[in-house]
Amino acid sequence: MDLKDNDKKSINKSKSENKTSGIRRPFGVGTISMKDLMSSTVKNDALVTLKVYRYANDDPFHKFIIRCVNQHFGRESHMAQNSLKELGEILVSYCVLNGSLDLIRKTNSELVGQHVGCEIVERRTFPDVIMPGLYRNDFYILLRSGNFEKSTKQARSVQVEMSVRVQDNVIPGTFAHGEFAVPCSYFRSHVYYMEKTPNWMEWVKMRIPVDEFKKAYILFTFRHRSTTQSKDKSEQEFAFAFLPLKSHNGTIQDDDYKLIIYKADSSKLKSANFLPLQARHIDDMSDLQSSDGIHPTKDYIQVRTTLYSTKLPQDPGIIGLLSWKTDPGKIDEYLESLRRYDSIGDSKVSGKQHEIMIFLTDILDALFGILNDSSLKKFDEAVLLTLSSLIQIVGNERFKQFQEVLEEYINLHFSQTLAAVRLLQLINTRIETKERPRSVRSADIEMKGRYMVVRSLKYLFKFIVRSQKLYKSLGDSDPATYFAHDISFETLVDGFFCSIQRLLNEKGQSLTAHAAVFQNLPATLDELVHVIAPDVLAQERLRMETRYDQLIDKRVLFFNFVVNSIVFSNFPDCQKIILEELVGQINSMLELGIDPSLLIGDVICAYSVTQKVGSNHYHLKLFLMQLYDFIKISSQCEFSIPKEWVQLQIQSAATILNCIKMTSLTLYSYFQSKVEFDFDLWKSFFNISILFLSQPILQIEEKVFIKRLKMKLIYGDMRVKVATLVKEMWNNLGRNKSDFITHEAQDVLQNFLRMSVVPVKSLREETLPIFYDMINFEVAMSKTSSFPIVEHAVISSLDKYFSDGLGDQQYVELLVNILSSWFQRNQKLQATGLDFVRKVNIFMNLLLELRANVSKDEIDAMIVIEKLLKFYRNELNRDDLYIDYLYKLYKIHKATNNFAEAAFVLLEHADRLSWEPNYCSSVVLKYQNCHTERDLKEELYEEIIDLLDKGKMWEEAIRCSKEIEREYEENQLDYVALSDRLEMRSRLSRKIVDKSVVRIPSPYFFVGYFGHGWPEQYSNRMFIYRGNEFELRDDLIDTIQSRYPKSTVMNNTKPPDPLIKQSMEQHLQVYEVKPVGNIPAQFREKPVPPKILQYYECNETSNFKYDRRFHQPQGTRLANNEHATMWIERRIYRTAGQFPGILRWYEVEDTNTETLSPLDNAIDIVCSRNAELTAMVKEYTQDVDQFQQLTQTLKGTVDPAVSRGFSNYEEAFFSDSFLQNANSAEYKQVARLKDLMAEQIPILEKLMVLHGNLVDTYQPTLAPLHEDLTSIFYKLKADVEEKYGRRTISSSLQRLPTSIIRRETRLRRKSTVDQSRISVEDTSSGSGSRPGSAYQDIPEIPMKTLPKKIRSESRISMKKSRRQSRPTEWLLDKTDTIRETLNKTTQELRRQISSDSFRSKSPDHIVRPSFSKVELREHAIPMRPRRPKSQSRSRPESWAESDNSILKIYSPPLSPDEPPPPLPIKKAPEKPPKPPKKN
Repeated sequence: MDLKDNDKKSINKSKSENKTSGIRRPFGVGTISMKDLMSSTVKNDALVTLKVYRYANDDPFHKFIIRCVNQHFGRESHMAQNSLKELGEILVSYCVLNGSLDLIRKTNSELVGQHVGCEIVERRTFPDVIMPGLYRNDFYILLRSGNFEKSTKQARSVQVEMSVRVQDNVIPGTFAHGEFAVPCSYFRSHVYYMEKTPNWMEWVKMRIPVDEFKKAYILFTFRHRSTTQSKDKSEQEFAFAFLPLKSHNGTIQDDDYKLIIYKADSSKLKSANFLPLQARHIDDMSDLQSSDGIHPTKDYIQVRTTLYSTKLPQDPGIIGLLSWKTDPGKIDEYLESLRRYDSIGDSKVSGKQHEIMIFLTDILDALFGILNDSSLKKFDEAVLLTLSSLIQIVGNERFKQFQEVLEEYINLHFSQTLAAVRLLQLINTRIETKERPRSVRSADIEMKGRYMVVRSLKYLFKFIVRSQKLYKSLGDSDPATYFAHDISFETLVDGFFCSIQRLLNEKGQSLTAHAAVFQNLPATLDELVHVIAPDVLAQERLRMETRYDQLIDKRVLFFNFVVNSIVFSNFPDCQKIILEELVGQINSMLELGIDPSLLIGDVICAYSVTQKVGSNHYHLKLFLMQLYDFIKISSQCEFSIPKEWVQLQIQSAATILNCIKMTSLTLYSYFQSKVEFDFDLWKSFFNISILFLSQPILQIEEKVFIKRLKMKLIYGDMRVKVATLVKEMWNNLGRNKSDFITHEAQDVLQNFLRMSVVPVKSLREETLPIFYDMINFEVAMSKTSSFPIVEHAVISSLDKYFSDGLGDQQYVELLVNILSSWFQRNQKLQATGLDFVRKVNIFMNLLLELRANVSKDEIDAMIVIEKLLKFYRNELNRDDLYIDYLYKLYKIHKATNNFAEAAFVLLEHADRLSWEPNYCSSVVLKYQNCHTERDLKEELYEEIIDLLDKGKMWEEAIRCSKEIEREYEENQLDYVALSDRLEMRSRLSRKIVDKSVVRIPSPYFFVGYFGHGWPEQYSNRMFIYRGNEFELRDDLIDTIQSRYPKSTVMNNTKPPDPLIKQSMEQHLQVYEVKPVGNIPAQFREKPVPPKILQYYECNETSNFKYDRRFHQPQGTRLANNEHATMWIERRIYRTAGQFPGILRWYEVEDTNTETLSPLDNAIDIVCSRNAELTAMVKEYTQDVDQFQQLTQTLKGTVDPAVSRGFSNYEEAFFSDSFLQNANSAEYKQVARLKDLMAEQIPILEKLMVLHGNLVDTYQPTLAPLHEDLTSIFYKLKADVEEKYGRRTISSSLQRLPTSIIRRETRLRRKSTVDQSRISVEDTSSGSGSRPGSAYQDIPEIPMKTLPKKIRSESRISMKKSRRQSRPTEWLLDKTDTIRETLNKTTQELRRQISSDSFRSKSPDHIVRPSFSKVELREHAIPMRPRRPKSQSRSRPESWAESDNSILKIYSPPLSPDEPPPPLPIKKAPEKPPKPPKKN
């Protein structure tokens, strides 16, 4: 294939030239989803279309494959999809064959097998189980990428050729281009056209002979390829790289390798002289030297190697152990390295464990070879520990499939006849501790080794028993003589059990080792029974005792394993021996007063205890209570019998049922009368009976048909038997039933309802009348028609068990029918009873609806929860369940980041609490530390405020904070907490008006679900949905359609037709609505900032409106003035709840529709416009530097280029043609419209003034635009005032929020003064600028009284400080200048104050200076504009300036008795003449 694309230029150019052939280059890619093929149920020879995309050499080929895969699954972007070019399509025939490989070969021999077209291809990795005898030696290398930036000056087309060599010779047939292709000696990579950094990403498979693997190396040669054949032949290899397959510690490891590229002639590659060179790329390449024409470069090639071999291990420990004969001295080191991986760790440890499993059989051969060598006895204990470590790895869950390998090795490949005696001696020695360890570390190692050996007893005894069998088959003498010990096999086994008993009797041993003994010892019995007589084994080996009372349950569990072992099951003579020993153990424990909860044994053991121990028990009641506890534990614990043993489990259940029947007779005989009645015994009987019938093994409807049928035929439905027994015992109580109709016996009543929800109709029919009996008994006791105790128990139980998945619609119908029939027969209970049935019916249906939606859709679940909350609040008055479901709703809101709604949910709970220190128990785990209502309410308010802060509901958070503050201030008197809370409220209040905090009002949407195709809770219902910030209508539609893909969106906002509502489809109508806000009374007619009003306009409302425009009559819309015919259909929606609330949506309860005429619409538009302009006056009265919106609004209102402004209304409604046909109401509306138009002028005038001030202050470049708007406005004003009269601005706008302006100005000045003061204090600390220094006595003198020189210097310094971005740093740089200026000013002021001239000339006038600090301000105070010269006032004669430009005040000495002279009379300046009025 050509290297370049076949465009026209390349075709025309190469007509006369022969092109190169045999170059591999990516051409196209096609993808098929195997998941779709495997999951489809198709017949044979199904066809699938394979789209092929052409590779354009834009990206690396592996990335192009990823793009094609993404394109197949629809994960590619639209632009990327268009960039893929299709070559065509290929039809692929496939067939999915199910079954094992042998079965497929037999049933589909014409499809699968050699020479029929379909071959069996092994996977690249190892199989899940590597059986002994499996041979595999595959070496894979991933050719990743290359970098030829340094070796080639321009981009070239590079091809890599790989070969496997030993010295100078190439190993033939090592590469496979497919599973069944002919092997070849070379591999040539893809060629990328003109690429310096090609990314090949090609996997290459090699099969290298095992004996030559570690001597071989892989040679990579690089060659430029050309499209022209003549030029391509002249190209030679220009570089090479190599990779040895032997590492410093054995076989090459699986890793990524970065190889150095050497430049050399092709002649240098014929010999292997380069092997001593550095193969891997290093960071510092300067140390590499050239040799014999071979030069290293900075270029490199990246590869990755993977070896799948059953003959070449990579771990050094395994390599050394398998070749232990070559270096016996390092055997201990090799064994220790294998024991490091005896537990599951990180990925590296898991990889080593997997490699151990691959070579498991070889390692076992090596271990037993070492054990069989008499000269290596010093390693025997290490061999035992290593063997136990291997067994531990096999026992791990990850490698449990290799247990089959170990079993096959023991049964078929293990051949050590002398290993049994040696292993027993080593085990006995390891278990026994003869000397105390010298250190803590050695003690831990010793205990770990013993624990490991005990846990491996099962497979160790498999090796022992297999070895003993092999020895007996030879007929030789006892192998103990081989070890020079005259001990028989049976003696060693006895010694083993004695060692186990000594281990259990040792002091200081951990419970873990003892528990391991009881857990693993029974497995040895099943093995030893093949080489030792069963009766001897049963009689001599089972007296296991422990010093720990905590392990009594483990000991009983040990006997349970023994009961289920081969010794007990297959040998009847052993059963009596074992059972007597078991009963004796339990008898001794009961006599010692052991807690019955420790007796976790087999059910058969419990039945034996019932028969054997009952006569020896000194007190019948105590025995029955312990027996009930024992049955309770046995019914709850399923691990005593394996789950697979269904028949034994059912037999055990039948045994327990017999025990329950026996105890029922005892109860009725001895504890039924009023005198001997024992409430605790009867309560325990009812509880364990109902617990018994609820255990999983008896739920036969969950079993497969065959098991279900067999259980019914043999044992029947034991649940029905127990339910009948319980009903009989309830009826036998008689008057003692009153003891169970109490609040203390609520658990018994709830258990009765648990029995009634069992999905068996006959059982339900038997048990449901019990509740009527309970109600009737409670009514008779209370002598009223109400039954709160039974009602409370029934409601709580239904909530609990229906939430757990029990109960169904059939149960609901059965309960309603049975109880209704009973209540209708009783005139006294008919009203209250039927009302109770009604409530229970609604309640159960809501619980079923919640259960159906909780796992599918959170939104549907929240709707049902809201219904349940209303039901609990209005119908049942159950605060406990109401709060429980509040927190279920809270969790859903918290998970979906609905912070405001989550806060309102918690607020519902907080409102039900008081500030009194009353005791309460929280239902939520996080509030368990709150023991009083006050503590809980305080914690709730803390979280509510935090959630409201996250949801930007600061007004509501402030309300909650005020309530906590009131409690701190008035009741708790905790002023520290009060100060923290006030600071929090301050931060919340600041966020409301802070311009840097963005709070976008949440949009509201009308969502209508029309048609019967919707679920019941949505069908033909309308909701108002509160969206998130910036949420659009399309986003909400996508969310709903993702849940209901079959829904169809209605493209209009008209009310749906009846046909749509009656259809079986899903019609969805969504459009945005506007909230009808309710401004609080304290904010009305006041200059409130718009950011405050914005919250109340969009929140705390349940009314919403939507305006639909239309023209009437139809088709009479005027092109130049649509207002004349525009009508408005206004719909007002009222929801069931207020927004924001505990839900993000509420159902529409009421809809009102009104029609606005064009004149009404015009009044509404102008009124809204006036309100908008009024809000802008309030907003821009403050100091804002961004006023683009004001400019645009003024331009659109004063000079409307498109909408024509007031002229539209004048033409439509003020014309003679309209007024002639108008009625009296329309005349009033026209007058109203004129008033609104006239009222808009003073508002616009105020905005024009504000705009002019802002333009002058911040953007003088907008002055021409402002002047144009001003001229247009005054024309508009004159026109409107001439036509409709003049109006004054409203009182609310006259009272501008000047306090806000003053506060902001004061804060700015304060921050400026503080900044300057800090800078001055830092720079002139010794000049008296601090409080208490000489400057404190200087009076505050206006700036104009300072000398000109000083004043000018001060102004210059102030201007410079204003230009500085960092005033503190500037002052630090100007320390000397500031200090000098301050000193001069200080001296001059002191001189003037001390001089006699610092007084008035009049003796009666004394100037008393005010003493305060001199403040240097960084920003100059705005000064008023200068008066014209004609209005300027002359200075008093007493003022005079000296020649040195220093202002002085002269005053003669005053007598203390003389009064001060009168102040000079100031004359008012003459007003300039008014300009003449323009005509």
